[in-house]
Amino acid sequence: MRLPVFYNDGNLYTVARDAENYACLYRIAADGTAREKYMRLFRADLSPSENASGEETNVVEEWSEPYICIHRGYVYYIDNRENPVKLRRMKLGGSEAEMVWEMQGERSNIYRMRAYGDYLFFQAGNFTDEDYLEIDGGIFAYNVETGRTQMVKKDAISCYSVAGSDLYYMENNETLHRYSLESQKDAVVMENLSDDGNAWTDVFADEQYIYRVTDGKTAVYDLEGELVCSLDDEIMDFYGFDSSGVYADFSNSNYSALGVVEKEEIAPETESWKMIVY
Repeated sequence: MRLPVFYNDGNLYTVARDAENYACLYRIAADGTAREKYMRLFRADLSPSENASGEETNVVEEWSEPYICIHRGYVYYIDNRENPVKLRRMKLGGSEAEMVWEMQGERSNIYRMRAYGDYLFFQAGNFTDEDYLEIDGGIFAYNVETGRTQMVKKDAISCYSVAGSDLYYMENNETLHRYSLESQKDAVVMENLSDDGNAWTDVFADEQYIYRVTDGKTAVYDLEGELVCSLDDEIMDFYGFDSSGVYADFSNSNYSALGVVEKEEIAPETESWKMIVY
């Protein structure tokens, strides 16, 4: 199984379970020259699952990687085996965990963490159907300086991104909105997005561009929704971006590779990523 990988401050991080059943954060240099088991997050013992009556079954829970986000010297993470679900953080390289927020409710969930400025954004809510497909929730913001958490956009439960004072979010996989966190005004940036036949996988935005990831392809738009370029190489996952470049995962069963496009090289003629194999 391919592990999820996260980009932060020149390094790649991934989460895996070690031989002693701890969920651990592993750190990899972006050029692939070094890697290490960086820190333990929590015990991740597999245990028998329960049926609807609360009785133990012979089915053992499968290991699944926790959601994480790294921001301003901390790793934020969620262990979805807990109920209610809790958001915790640890200093990078540390060993003491701190709970920063808890989603109340019997069928709670916390997912899609995004970091920007003084805030950690995330989506949270409670499932309302038996198949765990519908959720009553929205986007929340945790202020890393004050420790306060507030809902910033109710009913925004699909993919989203934060850039400056703007929140970009999808509605029904058809329409991309830009919501101002300052004025609370909402504007449509792109619509009828399924007309091109591509399934919308995720959206990311920074102060320059919007990145639409569909079916392994990445399209780059300006902030008004005009296409700048399409990167044709098929990616496994979108790592993220910093002030100088955009990063994606090209790993497969034979090798691990990081794809990079420098921001200054993004132009209508840009078609491919620069590969770094590690």
